[in-house]
Amino acid sequence: MSGLFPAPPPPGGAEGEGLEHVEPERRRDVERRWQVRAAQWRATALAEWAFDGRVVPRLAGRSESAGFRALLDLEVPFDGIEGHRESEARFLAAVRRDEHLARMPMVVVFTPRPSDLPPRASAVAESGPGASRRGAASPGAPGGGSE
Repeated sequence: MSGLFPAPPPPGGAEGEGLEHVEPERRRDVERRWQVRAAQWRATALAEWAFDGRVVPRLAGRSESAGFRALLDLEVPFDGIEGHRESEARFLAAVRRDEHLARMPMVVVFTPRPSDLPPRASAVAESGPGASRRGAASPGAPGGGSE
C-alpha cells in the first residue's frame, strides 16, 4: 500500500491468522449460487420443451433458510388451462427424471403469457437457452441432447 493509507491490520491478530475459514465459506457460497443458476438454465430448457415455446426465466430469490434454494418464475406460453396442465405435467415429469433438478429444492412459479404475445423484450435478452420445440431434441428433455 502507499504511504498515504496504512495497511489494515490482519483479522485475528498475527499475519494470516484467522483467515482459514473465510475462503472455504466463500467458495461454498459461489458454488451454491452456480448450482442455482445451473438449475435455472436446466428448468428453462425443460420448460421450453414442455410448453412448446419461448420461456422467460426470472430468478426471484435464493433462501436456504426457508427450506428451498430458489424461487424461479417461468413466463410460459399459455393457450388454455387444459394445454397448460398437460405441459405442466410434462415439465414436472421431466424434472423428476433430471438428476440435478430432482435434488434441487426450488419453488417454480409459472406466469402465463398468451401465446400470441411475444415475451417482453427486456426479458428475452436476459433469458437462458433458445427456444426448443416438443418434436426437436432438447438438452435435458427426455430423449433430447447429451449430458
